[in-house]
Amino acid sequence: MKINGYMPDLITYNALINCFCKFGMLHRAFGYLNEMGSSSLKLNIVTYSSFIDSFCKEGMMQKANYFFVDLRIRGLGPNEFTYTCLIDGNFKARNLQEVAKLFEEMVGNGISPDKVAYTSLMHDYLKRGKLEEAFILRDKSGLELDLHAYILRFGAYVLVKI
Repeated sequence: MKINGYMPDLITYNALINCFCKFGMLHRAFGYLNEMGSSSLKLNIVTYSSFIDSFCKEGMMQKANYFFVDLRIRGLGPNEFTYTCLIDGNFKARNLQEVAKLFEEMVGNGISPDKVAYTSLMHDYLKRGKLEEAFILRDKSGLELDLHAYILRFGAYVLVKI
């Protein structure tokens, strides 16, 4: 793809891919990915994370995991955003053991989880009846609870009282 005689750089391709991924137009995003592959440009964490985020939001966890494995094979370490997308996507797909595994890996790699990651893992613990672990995790996180997390906590309280 040439624009007014200029070849797009990595930033331009990543912006296009990210935009098409966010709007669910994966076929267009893959078109630009193929163009990148035939040029001298190498995919980076932004490229991979755009696809992983989109796959997770669309419930395509097998594809998200494939891209995650490929990202690591190429020596690109996942970042907070990548982990959070996968944690949230696996939570929504009910892959609760994968949520805990990714969370532990994230922390083990020195990456601080955000509120989405903590809330997903807390919900995982609550669904499995591990109330004490959920509350310890919440206290350890030091994060302010949002409405969703308070609802989870209330649900745990109800479970304890039943």
